[in-house]
Amino acid sequence: MEIKEVMETLEELVTCHLCSNVIRNPKVTPCLHTFCCECLKDVAKSRPYQTTIACPLCQYDIRKPEGNKFEALPTNFYITRLLDLLIAKRRSYPEASCGNCQKKLKLSAFCFACDTFMCDECLNAHNVITRSTGHRTVSLGKFKPRDYEDMLRRPMLCAHKFKEKGVVEYFCYDCDASVCHICNIAIQHTHRIVDLHEAASEQKLKFREMNTKLKEKIRMVELGVHNVEHRSMEVQEQVDYLKKDVTEKMDKLVAIIRAHQEEMIQSLESICKDKLENLTFQLKLFESMMSQTEGSFNFIEDLLQRNISEEIMYIKNHVKSRVEEITSLEVGTNPAENEHIGYVPNTEMFEGLQNSKLGRVVTSLTEPALSTAEGDGVDDVSAGEEAEFIVTTRNAQGEVSYSEIDHVVVEVKSSMWGLIESRVRNYRNGSYDVSYIPRVPGPHRVQVEVGGHLIRDSPFMIEVKPPILSPLKSFGSHGNVDGKFTQPHGVAVSNTGQIIVSDSLKHRIHVFTPDGGQILEFGSEGTKDGKLFHPMSIALNKSQKYVLVADSDNNRVQYFDVKTGKFVKKFGSEGSGHGQFNGPCGISVDQKDRVIVTDWNNHRVQVFSSDGKFLFKFGDAGNDRLIHPRFAMYHDEEERFLVADTGNDVVKVYDQNGDLLRIIGDCDIFISNVYCILNLRIAEEEEQLKILGKP
Repeated sequence: MEIKEVMETLEELVTCHLCSNVIRNPKVTPCLHTFCCECLKDVAKSRPYQTTIACPLCQYDIRKPEGNKFEALPTNFYITRLLDLLIAKRRSYPEASCGNCQKKLKLSAFCFACDTFMCDECLNAHNVITRSTGHRTVSLGKFKPRDYEDMLRRPMLCAHKFKEKGVVEYFCYDCDASVCHICNIAIQHTHRIVDLHEAASEQKLKFREMNTKLKEKIRMVELGVHNVEHRSMEVQEQVDYLKKDVTEKMDKLVAIIRAHQEEMIQSLESICKDKLENLTFQLKLFESMMSQTEGSFNFIEDLLQRNISEEIMYIKNHVKSRVEEITSLEVGTNPAENEHIGYVPNTEMFEGLQNSKLGRVVTSLTEPALSTAEGDGVDDVSAGEEAEFIVTTRNAQGEVSYSEIDHVVVEVKSSMWGLIESRVRNYRNGSYDVSYIPRVPGPHRVQVEVGGHLIRDSPFMIEVKPPILSPLKSFGSHGNVDGKFTQPHGVAVSNTGQIIVSDSLKHRIHVFTPDGGQILEFGSEGTKDGKLFHPMSIALNKSQKYVLVADSDNNRVQYFDVKTGKFVKKFGSEGSGHGQFNGPCGISVDQKDRVIVTDWNNHRVQVFSSDGKFLFKFGDAGNDRLIHPRFAMYHDEEERFLVADTGNDVVKVYDQNGDLLRIIGDCDIFISNVYCILNLRIAEEEEQLKILGKP
């Protein structure tokens, strides 16, 4: 700062921010701000039961020294020099006194050689004594800009106890003090002493390194402020959107539910208030940190700009301590709140509407950027096989988080095939199972979003490998027209070689010749007799006259004439009782014409007579109970049931009564080799059990 600018702002520069008067005995606090020593004492006395006082400029907690002795804090070198300029400018100052007689008289002049102000009487005596030595004295009120400049940058006298005072020229690292030539002669043989300007140049490099760190800290704080302000805006925008959404829904209802509308609005306002209060509090913390950091940064910048070596070496440790304290503070830039707020309406209409809750406002702590996807489905995928992975929603701390508004959306796209259908199963605990079947090898793009935002590492670029099993012959292609498939699931082959295929997504059954020519197609989506809803496994009865279909989402088994495709009969209904189902998926027929059905969500196997009469069930009790059994069959010669226990990744063997005999495969081993056991087949000639699954 130029001396002209200093003199123009001098009054402001020497004003204490606590008492608003000219600063007296200026002390530098640990946060590098300057106040009157007495003002600091007064603040400390006003808080007798607190161990700290808050800096009025940056809110930094200043620890009280023992006995409130703030005199121990460093004196502000620069402000002290500015006070001298103020005396020279005003010719008076309440705290000023003659440097010779120590009396508080009207001051007359300043001697640069003696480094002191003098009254008229002392000035006359001084002029007589120093007439031959040529001391430079300037009368107060007659100072020119150069005189002010020289006064501000005048050499500092050594603080030694010798009678003769010398100008500081050196710095002693052992004493950590600036010394004069007399001290240099006295101690140079035992202490490390260097030129003052050389030491100051070295310290300036360290200060610049400190300010580089402070700049980075400022950048982090600014980023945090930006993120919090942006999140505040997102919260407000989302709340505004939901207000409108709630209002539109409520406006369509009768007057009796207006109270519910107001309740939802108030709930949103409350959430908005809480979130904004938290974000505002966080913003204040950032602003406090910014104030402290910028204050220290500006202090050092001013120190470097003034380039007063004495001042630099005098205050260096104090500055270093403060900078280390600031730079050691952890600054998290993530906002304390997110904008995930949603309104979940009650879509079911019921009687007693007046006393019912139509919906509720919910919030979500989920951070999509921290949510993850894990599993072979985003890593190791082969064409034609079901690929699965698990999406886990997480909060800002990386912990599993769940909310009803955490809508998980998955898009799978092949460069050759286009969009591929995927299924997402929500377990309502922050975990989502995702499955899809890539049709062809090559690059695929799997994009996962939570609440409209990409999760970590999404989109996933996957190179789908060729099928592990190479077909001898194939037929069919993707499509909704006759003879094409969207999701073929179950296959059965008649004694005459006819191939029967269930298509889960088309809700149809296809019948083909051994060469793949379509003979018949029947079924369509629905719940009535003969209609299908995601048919899974199929089987032929012993006479080969009927096709038995596991009509999964209708929770029943249906019989169709294999020649005409006409509905014959059915059995089963939704539930967990005998003969009831919750997602039947696997079906087979043994040599006794018994029908064996795996009940997926009831975690059991049920056995029926040929006409659909319930006989018995097994697998849903005990420590080794089934978890999502996929398929079961009966080996007539050995009189054993074999069950693909998908949830446990093993094959279980039961006797003819359904009692567990043994388990094939260790769960830990199977997890790495057969991720999901899909089907079982007995190769009679080779006397082998074939397990079809996902390697």
